[in-house]
Amino acid sequence: MLRQVLIRCSRSVGRSLPRSCATSVEKELPIEKPWWRLEDESTINARLAEKLLATENPLSEKKKNMFDMKDVEVLGRVDDLLPMSEDAQSLRDVAKPAFGMAYNLAAYVDRSEHLQRLVDLGVDLSKIEENPSDADLIVKLNFENDVLPRIKFLLDHGVPETRLGPIITKNPSLLTENPEDLQVRVDYLRMKNFTEDSITRILSQDPFWLSFSTLRIDRRLGFFQRLFHLKGHEVREFTAGYPRLVTCNLWRVKEIVFSLSKEMGFSDDEIRSMLLVVPRLFRMKVGLLRTRFDFVHNELQWSHGLLVKFPRHAFLTRTCRLKERHRFLLSLSRAQYDPTSPNYVSPVMLSEGTDAEFCHKVARAPVKVFNDFLKTL
Repeated sequence: MLRQVLIRCSRSVGRSLPRSCATSVEKELPIEKPWWRLEDESTINARLAEKLLATENPLSEKKKNMFDMKDVEVLGRVDDLLPMSEDAQSLRDVAKPAFGMAYNLAAYVDRSEHLQRLVDLGVDLSKIEENPSDADLIVKLNFENDVLPRIKFLLDHGVPETRLGPIITKNPSLLTENPEDLQVRVDYLRMKNFTEDSITRILSQDPFWLSFSTLRIDRRLGFFQRLFHLKGHEVREFTAGYPRLVTCNLWRVKEIVFSLSKEMGFSDDEIRSMLLVVPRLFRMKVGLLRTRFDFVHNELQWSHGLLVKFPRHAFLTRTCRLKERHRFLLSLSRAQYDPTSPNYVSPVMLSEGTDAEFCHKVARAPVKVFNDFLKTL
């Protein structure tokens, strides 16, 4: 470095110095090594080893501070190079965080007994980690203090063990609810004359029910009672049959009712009847409901009375399944959907059963003929 400086200086004055002069100056003055050659990794490792071996009580606050952050970083790189004493191992454990950065919860399962026990219950951590707030919540919980009391509460109210994992997977925040509040929400159902079997079904089928306060549940039950003109026993009937409808987005329920009433022409009594038979209908997407109604009513010519009698088969069966079987019956001249006519094909016969059963009982044709027909569509 000094040689280059002397050469540049000599050029600036128009003459050059002899090489021997520059060499003698370099011998007299110490030459500073470049920054990348100050210390190699072996020198750093040796220095750290001396510090670790000389440490008698590394857990004291005074001796924890004798290492800077670079030393702590190097500790992770020299584990396989240097034999570490028990004191050094203890110091490394103190320096490292309890849980490092990770992309999913699976990285913590080996070191967390709490997560291992949740997995044993059937909790799907891959579903929980899709919501970062739920993943952060589930890691911070204590199994004995947070999880066990809520699990015991569910088991005491008849929830099967096989449902514990799916419930926690769907609603991890249930593990943070106050047990006293949970008991109040169950007592509310008893006050409303729900049977013990109905309460068990509600808690088992709807993971979010216990996260709703009694005031919210009471308002929602009142909403359904006013909208569909229900009696008390009818409210209990559809609630126990499909409790998720009570805790779902009520705006979608209003959209379904408007579409059934104003667009499709069903009366209030018919809509109430469909609610009691198949409450799941009122959680469908409105666009899908319109598509299926257009097919079964306009193409299959099913009347409103037939749709009200068989709402599950008309609205919850895939349109492609009905379309394939209907067109096959048309090719055989057996598409008869009038209940007053001979060879009547009911919605149950058209929608249920395997293809072999449909061909044998309804189409009265070999299943191979049906499969060959599907290839022409």
